[in-house]
Parts: sequence; structure tokens; C-alpha cells
Amino acid sequence: VRCLAYAPDGGVLATGSDDGTLRFWNPTSGTPLGQPEKLSSWVEALAFAPHSADLTVGLADGGMHRFARQGSQWVQQRAGWLQKTLSKLT
Repeated sequence: VRCLAYAPDGGVLATGSDDGTLRFWNPTSGTPLGQPEKLSSWVEALAFAPHSADLTVGLADGGMHRFARQGSQWVQQRAGWLQKTLSKLT
């Protein structure tokens, strides 16, 4: 495990590894939530949004991904989310 982040409500722990694996965990029981996500490069950084369960993932190859909780699943958001987010800041 290279990095980890807790969701703001403390109900989910995300971990990122050198092999590009992203996992979500129940921090109380230590059990995984769903299947691991295999990304294009090792995971450098993880950050949950302060008021939601959205997770932003930074990769060593410069890539960024966003995952959002939908029910009990974690779903990768489609391309374009970063441009929309940045346009709101400028």
C-alpha cells in the first residue's frame, strides 16, 4: 500500500498500491468493499471530497480518476469530470 484515505464519515477506507490497484475497505471489519480496480499506473495520491464520498485518485503516470459511491458500489466517473471541475474554479 502506497497511500490511503478515509471518507469524511469514516465509513470507508481507500488504499492505493504500487501495482496500480485501488481498493475500498470497511475500516471496522477490515473486509473489502467490492472488487479491486486496476489502474494504468501506481497510485500516488487519494483524496475524498470533504462533503461527499467522491474519491479522486492521482497516478504516477499523470492520470487522474474519480470514483463515486452509487449504493454499495464504487463507480468510475466518465471522462470530462476534471475539465468541468476546473472550469468552475476559473
